Amino acid sequence: YVGAGALKVEELFDKIRKYEEEGKFVVVFIDEIDTLGGNRKNPKSHSEDSKTLNAFLSNFDGFNNCDNFCIIGATNLIENLDPAFIRRFTKKIKINNPQMSQYLSQLFSNMSSAEIDKLLNAALVIAIKDDRYVYNFLDIVQAFEEDISGYKKNLNLLDIDRKKTAYHEVGHLIGYRYLMDKNNTEIFTINVQERSKSLGYIYYFDKYECNKDLKFYKNEISIMFGGKISEFIFCDSQSFGAMSDLNKATTTARNLVYKGGFGENNKNFYIDQENISSESRTMLDNDIKNILIDSENVMRELIISKEDIIHQFVKLLLEFEVFYT
Repeated sequence: YVGAGALKVEELFDKIRKYEEEGKFVVVFIDEIDTLGGNRKNPKSHSEDSKTLNAFLSNFDGFNNCDNFCIIGATNLIENLDPAFIRRFTKKIKINNPQMSQYLSQLFSNMSSAEIDKLLNAALVIAIKDDRYVYNFLDIVQAFEEDISGYKKNLNLLDIDRKKTAYHEVGHLIGYRYLMDKNNTEIFTINVQERSKSLGYIYYFDKYECNKDLKFYKNEISIMFGGKISEFIFCDSQSFGAMSDLNKATTTARNLVYKGGFGENNKNFYIDQENISSESRTMLDNDIKNILIDSENVMRELIISKEDIIHQFVKLLLEFEVFYT
């Protein structure tokens, strides 16, 4: 329909008028409505997009005094809609993802209905490959794991690399177990199976529904250091796999200082990182460094104190490769 958007809009409203003349009530549902009502000031907007939107607005205004039709639009990108387009709708209704208690499974935590549908379709494909036409919970778990970590793949890793991965993941596990509130953080699985996207991972359910404080975020940063510290202490080396953990830790600490007002040199303001003096940047970067150092020290002390538990669990993890709660 390239170049025919305005024509399609005219055809839609012609149908509405026809049904209205027949005394029928008309409901029009348009999904992904941002493709129709995108902001005309967007530099990526095309002239054809403006023609389509203008056609919609002019036709819509012709029904101002009509009570026999209703247009419903759905979008995940309401911030991208044109202001004039938004004004034509009498109500905006925000539909949040279902809360934890409304799920059949915690696997669906923080997923939208579309994401759940995608996951269940993937589970059905897994079942069909096994000559079954109804999926079960294990199929859902497999689909979930393939989505976040890829398919099982034999990478022929050396024993020392598998050992590093196990100590890395158990290092994180110890942090979750002893630093996070067990009522709000629940481990779902720890896995060191060789997969196309990762060598190992932990997945947990975050049940926090209240505001998270500084203690929570500093503990979270400590846990991010868990893999790196565990590798270094027990394998006498550090793998490149810790890079993403360090990146997340640094990003979290930076947000605490610049955006949250949790630094010694910033307790009140949200600071734009691009528009500050070099002196201020140096002071705030020192605050970030101090948060990272403190969090790392907390995690190192914890891992050293739990050495026996870590060795025992790594032995089991290397044998069975995956555990579920």
